[in-house]
Amino acid sequence: MTTDYLLYDSIRMFYLNGGGKSYIISIGDYKTPLSRAKFETAISGPLKKEDEPTLILFPDAVKLADTDLYFLQNMALKQCYDLQDRFTICDLTPSKTDTEWANSVTGFRNNIDLISMNYGAAYTPYLRSNLSKNVTYRALASALFKFGTNISLSSLVPTADIKTKDLIASLEKSIADNDFIKSKISDTILDDYNAKVQVFKQKVGIAVPVPADVKAAFKDLYVYLYSKADTILDDLATNSGNVLNATIPPVPPSTDPTIFVLDTVRKVLADSLRSRMKTLNSYNKAHKALTDVDDKLYNPKANWTATGWVDAGINVMDDANVVFDDTIYPNKPIPAADPDKEKKFQENMIAAEPKISQIMKDLFDSLSFIKTAAAFIENGFERLLYDTFSLYRSINQKIASTATELPPSGAIAGIYAFIDATRGVWKAPANVNIQGVESLSYTIDNTDNDDLNISDTGKSINAIRFFTGKGTLVWGARTIDGNSNEWRYVPVRRLFITIEESAKKATIPFVFEPNDANTWVKVRAMLENYLTLQWRAGALAGPKPEYAFFVKCGLGQTMTSQDILEGRLIVEIGLAAVRPAEFIILRFSHLMQKA
Repeated sequence: MTTDYLLYDSIRMFYLNGGGKSYIISIGDYKTPLSRAKFETAISGPLKKEDEPTLILFPDAVKLADTDLYFLQNMALKQCYDLQDRFTICDLTPSKTDTEWANSVTGFRNNIDLISMNYGAAYTPYLRSNLSKNVTYRALASALFKFGTNISLSSLVPTADIKTKDLIASLEKSIADNDFIKSKISDTILDDYNAKVQVFKQKVGIAVPVPADVKAAFKDLYVYLYSKADTILDDLATNSGNVLNATIPPVPPSTDPTIFVLDTVRKVLADSLRSRMKTLNSYNKAHKALTDVDDKLYNPKANWTATGWVDAGINVMDDANVVFDDTIYPNKPIPAADPDKEKKFQENMIAAEPKISQIMKDLFDSLSFIKTAAAFIENGFERLLYDTFSLYRSINQKIASTATELPPSGAIAGIYAFIDATRGVWKAPANVNIQGVESLSYTIDNTDNDDLNISDTGKSINAIRFFTGKGTLVWGARTIDGNSNEWRYVPVRRLFITIEESAKKATIPFVFEPNDANTWVKVRAMLENYLTLQWRAGALAGPKPEYAFFVKCGLGQTMTSQDILEGRLIVEIGLAAVRPAEFIILRFSHLMQKA
């Protein structure tokens, strides 16, 4: 089974195989089609500016055209080459047949640039994952086909089974309600309000506040709060345009009508928000009573028609029924002729803001509860359909148990992270089982493996193979630059990246220190100590430290007098990196019987 988006399952494979901390750069939501331009922006923008990531991969890019995928891979490899602190894991293009797989190998080799090959590694074939899936009616409803024609689930229900047909209809109504509620209630409502609070605090916090600006910023708080109560809460409660379904039966065994979305909205309004908005109205009306100059900050519309606003026959949103409350204002009243009028007025606003903001938070909490209730109702019908309709349950279980085909980069990155944490970056991330794999999209034999390792193009691709009794193993540890003696192996390249980056960061404190022998000795001693620790851990080859590395720094060794005059402190580091035993060769010979 294939999916339109691969990142979620790739992340699951990353953690299933030992992954740790990771960064995810968003390039859009699930309603936005994938495009090369968005990947380009992510790679060249936020990714390039972030120092911490050490592995780059983008599983969803395999859904793009082949040329776009290769372009992005070259772009990532070039960034690794330029920054020298990261490494790219490449996927090949997807394939369904043996010929397509061979073409994916050829296409990759023909399109990857030569200059930065040692900063990346490629893996094949794709993995068929047995990760669990949560299949919902939403996803299934548009994906049912019979003889090539899209059909509804309800059409598969026997005519006599009215109860199941009604249940499906109720589920569809609850989905429509849930979608409408989510479109109506934004997650950023409170954040947007808090941004207005910050504007108000900035206006009132300057050395000489401008009265008109302060009042305008304070008024915005009222306007925003009232507008959300009006355009969201009042509209939902009155069900203007019949946008919410009022005829959904309750989810058995409950008979409580408040489980309906519409009734939930009305109950929330009547039980909690009515009193909060009544308080806000009192604060708003008191604003006018404080002075004979300033009017109310906001004039609510006259047609707040939801029945939830009515308490004991009185509509609390009707201005005629509002009693002003000036307890939140420390200065009252403020005559128009008062020379300190504006100062006192601003003190009132500063004192009132926290009370108004609390009402806004209460409103947001209530709206969030309504969203949660809408999702709960949909899930209730979903579970009921799953429990009572055997055909739906069978379809759901069959899809959930079907393997999903994924590019290997997510799992490989997890293995890199696991090996780094348990053994060290110098250990090849190979001969390791891949967790969560049911099978492979292509079976690689020894001939295929040899061709992937060594090619006339000089570009190596690492194989993922299944071995009887061992499972699915990563069976390669080469960079793309397979012909290079220096950078052929992934652990060698990544060890140098690690040591180079560590040395760069460690020498930063010496920038602008005196460029003399004392500083050179300190730098050399620090780096030698670090490299000795790496040698002891097994990262460097040699019976003694002097055989494993060298650090040179000094006049006549790495620098000339001209270098010192120009402010350069030059350090040379040599490393004898350990290399993986890629091939174990056993030689046998005949011996004549000697006794």
